Amino acid sequence: MIRACVDPPWAVRIEDRAPRTVMLVVRGDAWIVPDTGDRLRLREGELAIARGPTRTSVPTTPAPRPRP
Repeated sequence: MIRACVDPPWAVRIEDRAPRTVMLVVRGDAWIVPDTGDRLRLREGELAIARGPTRTSVPTTPAPRPRP
């Protein structure tokens, strides 16, 4: 389990290839940017469950190649 409390701008790279990943945005916005597939915006209070083992970046902005 990873719990991160950060101020923008930030990015997290998820590469553990887990079967499921749960993401909750407590404040602000974030983007789910999988290596393949569409990007998804998460707003404050929203929860996402990603099915693995896709590698994913979760940045504050939907940059083409987020840099953690």
